[in-house]
Amino acid sequence: MPTASPQASPGPPAFESSPPGQAGPQPSDFLLPVIDDETRPFWEGTLAGELLVQACATCGRLRFPPRPMCPSCHSNKRLWKAMSGRGSIWSFAVPHPPLLAAYESLAPYNVVVVSLAEDQAIRLVGNLVSGSPRQRATVDASRHGEAGTEAAGDRLAGSPGEILRRANPGPIEIGEAVSVVFTLVTAPDGTLTSLPSWIRAEGQAPATL
Repeated sequence: MPTASPQASPGPPAFESSPPGQAGPQPSDFLLPVIDDETRPFWEGTLAGELLVQACATCGRLRFPPRPMCPSCHSNKRLWKAMSGRGSIWSFAVPHPPLLAAYESLAPYNVVVVSLAEDQAIRLVGNLVSGSPRQRATVDASRHGEAGTEAAGDRLAGSPGEILRRANPGPIEIGEAVSVVFTLVTAPDGTLTSLPSWIRAEGQAPATL
C-alpha cells in the first residue's frame, strides 16, 4: 500500500505500559502516512471499507502505487476500481532491532507483501494479523495505555501498537491466501484514516505464484 494518508499509525496482549520511570512509545512516535491529491481516493476508499486500485481509463491496466501516467499506453486518464480484498502472500520479512524506537519494543513482528487476486503484479505491503474476516480492528492513536474490546460487533479497540501486537511472527507460507481488513486510526490531530492489514482467508486455497 502507498504510505500516504492523513496521519496514521501502524498492532494478543494490549499495548503494554512501560516500566516505572521509563517512557513508552507515544502516538507521535509512529510513522504516519500523509495523503496527497494522487493517493487521496485510495485512503477515502479504506475509510469506506473498500480497497481501491488506480486503473488506466484508456487501456484498463491496474497500477499501484497510483501515479499520473499509465506505464503501458502513457494515457493521463485514470479512474479507481474496487478490488475484492483477496490476495496471496508474495513475500514477507520479520523485522528485529535495531529499529525506530517506537517499533523496537514491538519487535519481532511480520511485514508481508500481498499480491492481489485481480492482478498479481499489484502488490501491497502490510501486516498479517490475527483475527477473523468479521473483525475490524480499531486503533485510537490519540491515547496511550491499556486496550479493551468494545461491544461494537466487528470492531476491536486498541492502542497505537495494536496492529503490530497482532502481527505474530509465527509461520507464514508464500502463496497463503489472505483477505484485507481495515484498522481505523485517529491521529493526534484528530484526523481519521483507515489502514489495510491482512488476515488468513477462510476457505481459500493457497495461490500458485
